[in-house]
Amino acid sequence: MILHIGIDDTDSKQHGCTTYISSLIIKKLLQLKAEFIDYPNLIRLNPNVPWKTKGNAAVALRFKHSSPKTIFNIICNIVEKNSKYIDGFANPGIIMLVANEIPDKITLFSKTCMSKIVKVHTAIKLLDDYDICFKKYGTGQGLIGALAAIGNTLNNDYTYELLSYRKTKNWGTKRHISSSSVINMDKKMQKKTFSNYDYDNNRILITPNSPDPVFCGIRGESCEYVYSSYKMLDINELLDSYVIYRTNQGTNAHLFNEFNKNNIHQYSCGFFSGYILSKPKIFSGGHIYFLIEKNNIKLNCVVYQQSQNLRKISLNLEIGDYIKIGGAIRSKKRDLIHTVNIEYFEILKLKDRILLSNPFCTSCQKRLKSQGKNQPFRCVHCKIVYPKSTKIMEKINRNITTKLYLPPLGSQRHLTKPLHRYGLEKEFYNNIICKNWNIF
Repeated sequence: MILHIGIDDTDSKQHGCTTYISSLIIKKLLQLKAEFIDYPNLIRLNPNVPWKTKGNAAVALRFKHSSPKTIFNIICNIVEKNSKYIDGFANPGIIMLVANEIPDKITLFSKTCMSKIVKVHTAIKLLDDYDICFKKYGTGQGLIGALAAIGNTLNNDYTYELLSYRKTKNWGTKRHISSSSVINMDKKMQKKTFSNYDYDNNRILITPNSPDPVFCGIRGESCEYVYSSYKMLDINELLDSYVIYRTNQGTNAHLFNEFNKNNIHQYSCGFFSGYILSKPKIFSGGHIYFLIEKNNIKLNCVVYQQSQNLRKISLNLEIGDYIKIGGAIRSKKRDLIHTVNIEYFEILKLKDRILLSNPFCTSCQKRLKSQGKNQPFRCVHCKIVYPKSTKIMEKINRNITTKLYLPPLGSQRHLTKPLHRYGLEKEFYNNIICKNWNIF
């Protein structure tokens, strides 16, 4: 039988890391001769959950072993010793499903957790219904992510991430890495890896800013690509270990629901296509707001100041343009229209912008000048007077085109699909394990 271990909520908003604790567990499992059937799975869940810690990630480990109960007790012990539960900041959940196949209801539960808010009691009911072994600490909030990680087997699109971890003595100190080596790696790997460096703001993206155990994370299309990229880096710090995860990062996995009258809820994620109802305007803080509508559904859209280029493009939108937006529903106040935090928008159809102008001189092609209301036109250059005529309609260049627009790399979420990944989506996972994936 296969053991599916789910772990979540072992960290706080400032400290700790669930993937780091997973690396400790993986080390122990390898010592116990566990036979892994998949890479460790790093599953990002609904990024709009207000009580999330950092990237809202959970981990699933899938392997074979003859002593499930022993394994579960060892894992619980590692979590208890290393999680932020001991400081009162975390509510870990640990789940062990022993089965060759994931039950359909758990798969559906996992899908729901990608775009909606789910309660702890819903997860516990599923665990009881299937008599699944679990342990919760504090409120047990981590059971939601742990079960969702188990239920998401990444059978559709997926990517990889190599996460390297610091030695304990260096936690909270500045990370030492050569920015030129990151740029060099990014340019050599091109579309093989992504979100390495923000050239618009001259900022390294592979190193976090928080004082957690992670030194860097490299995301890419295969385990070989992320490993090769890692070896190109000039790191001026002795690291502890690294793990390569298979993950849903960079796949837009949270934006699969189309918003309608029945599923527009606070903190939910999805997409919607509609017509621009109001000219985009800048409000306090530099954020831009505009309304879209279709089939009597209205949504208030906000593009945040941090979105930079996305914000600039949105100012060129006009009433009547038809666009597709993806994002998360903010909290709703009283009877106001739901507001969507925009993560991307795609211009599907632009309304022609027409300007009435004076006609041109037939001789020199210069624009004619009006002599006054209801008076004839006159060419200033040729001195020719033309009989009274109507103005002509001219189509104005909109400076935008029908395509997909994203915020800069530094403002994108973990789950956001980069532009270059469109067309590179994977359709299935063939269970071929890279021999070098193990932790070092």
